[in-house]
Amino acid sequence: MIAGHVNDAGEPLVVINVAGVDWVAVLDTGFNGDLELPYWLGPAVQAQYEGSVYSIVADGRRIREDSYRVQFPFDGEVVAAVATFAPVNEILVGTRLLQNRRLEIRFVGALFSSVGSRPREEAASPDRVTVTQFRRAPRGTLSTWRGVSPHSRTGPAS
Repeated sequence: MIAGHVNDAGEPLVVINVAGVDWVAVLDTGFNGDLELPYWLGPAVQAQYEGSVYSIVADGRRIREDSYRVQFPFDGEVVAAVATFAPVNEILVGTRLLQNRRLEIRFVGALFSSVGSRPREEAASPDRVTVTQFRRAPRGTLSTWRGVSPHSRTGPAS
């Protein structure tokens, strides 16, 4: 399980350790790709050029970007993903990387959003983010959840 929090701007944040450095990551439910990473993380995630993609950004513009296959540490394992790189200080995690996971976001003010089918048996606290991975045993039972704790928002987490 990955645990995080919702900041004052309403962004769900988690911390992901890449190459020994804790990075703030925004879980961007409006981004249907895998990842957008800071340029300087390319060597750390073994980025290999895949091709060009066209993306529609939040203001409606269509932009051309280079995409890369990367090996990205996520939820206690290294996963193959597709990333674009930008001059940013945080990681954007898109919904494609969250496949086979349950995303639960609790915003201050009791607004609740949940994707997945396994209910949690713990008291809810405000402004919390959790990502849980479903691992199926041979008979289809659910098991194992992992966690990290949240930190600050700007650049590498300190």
